[in-house]
Amino acid sequence: MAFELYAVIGQKNGSGYPLAYLFLDNSKKGDGVRTLILAGFFNSLKHKELNPEFFLTDKDFAQINAALQVWPSIKIQLCFWHLERAIKKRLADGSIPKTNSYNAELANMETNLVDVNFHPFPVDRNNGIRSITNCDPKFCPKEFRDAILDIIVYHFHLHPLIPNDQNQFLSTNDIWFLSVQEMYRFCVQNDLKNVWAYLWTNWYQKTRWSLWARAAFSEKISLFRTTMLVEAHWKVIKRDYLPRFFRPRLDLVVFVIINRLLPNYQRRYSKLIAGREKASWRKDFKRHWKELMKRDQITSNSHITDVTKWVCSCRSFLTSRWPMCYHLIHSAPPIVSNSDFFNTIVRQEVYPFLQHSNLQGNGLFSATNHPSNLGSISTPTFDYPDADNRSQEGEQLFGEIKQCLADCQEIVDEQYERKNYSWIRSVNRYFNGIRKIVNDVGTYRWQVRNPRTWRDHNENTLLLE
Repeated sequence: MAFELYAVIGQKNGSGYPLAYLFLDNSKKGDGVRTLILAGFFNSLKHKELNPEFFLTDKDFAQINAALQVWPSIKIQLCFWHLERAIKKRLADGSIPKTNSYNAELANMETNLVDVNFHPFPVDRNNGIRSITNCDPKFCPKEFRDAILDIIVYHFHLHPLIPNDQNQFLSTNDIWFLSVQEMYRFCVQNDLKNVWAYLWTNWYQKTRWSLWARAAFSEKISLFRTTMLVEAHWKVIKRDYLPRFFRPRLDLVVFVIINRLLPNYQRRYSKLIAGREKASWRKDFKRHWKELMKRDQITSNSHITDVTKWVCSCRSFLTSRWPMCYHLIHSAPPIVSNSDFFNTIVRQEVYPFLQHSNLQGNGLFSATNHPSNLGSISTPTFDYPDADNRSQEGEQLFGEIKQCLADCQEIVDEQYERKNYSWIRSVNRYFNGIRKIVNDVGTYRWQVRNPRTWRDHNENTLLLE
């Protein structure tokens, strides 16, 4: 008999710790049976006073339905990695389903936006009855896939607590409607009937959108976007505790969890609480902060930046894992001299999203500045930082690099005329990065066959055109 192992992972200071495990008989395949068993499992945790605000999972409706039964007000947050992978895989699949459950009339009733005649189905001319069989032979041409994914990534991260560049805080309903509007218009402009039917049915109708969009829970923003805590936990079990077993016996797994795995996590938790151990994310946080500090600040930006709340209206902040952006880093007080800053800063789900006395001073954040107290401001369009803003930033970067190379060329020519060989030997190693770019691009352009996957690229050739 085979079993599936489920785990509930909680977080403390950004680190994951196992709370409970469930072994489920693999023969229980029906979603109704699995939902019933999982609901009983979650109920036992609720009786232990576990009342989470966020439930991160992949798109497993047995888990989702069970969680909503036990905790009706919980925010289901689909894993961003699984979401992106599922959509990317479907867009890359050119096959057309024989039947489709998309209903344009219901979509129009829900949004008052969708054209009832924009669908991939034939219509009987005699009685006007629409078929459920697809007739549009086109799904998603390759040139539109990246743009669709980019829009979905943007829609995933939008939230009522993050303003746009006009300092407007959109409500949950505003964000949903404008997300639907933007995606629908893109599909109409490019005649992507099958794509729109797929996206509405699976992702954009209100009941599905609320499962993956962060904006569906307006009071807080989850610290996590993916199920990486669970995936890392499975990796620890398989690699560190059961590396030589493909299908270990049930009693062995239970023994390892109780006698080896959990005591180790209890020790780590005690060290974290006592301050004798740092959360692993702090190292990456510190490195990213220092990278942003080195970046030159663009003075001609129109973004709303508030260090007290630690929020910015730019897209970098919106999609950041931490969250942070270079606008906030350059606006914040200098913290380089404070060696304890990166060990004591706190990530929060509400304002300020990064909390530290060096950033907000000794004063407390006032709840009167919360956007829910300011009222929701609807706007007819998103302030979408798309190609125009990215082009402006790209032009500036190209200009800076070209000027830097020109200045460098002038210095090298000057020292060459003076035959200053000692100087060129001393600075030679600093040109290795430029040499690598030139060599990698040259090798890539002269290769006989095209790269098979992204693994055949490196950072110098992956986005090269």
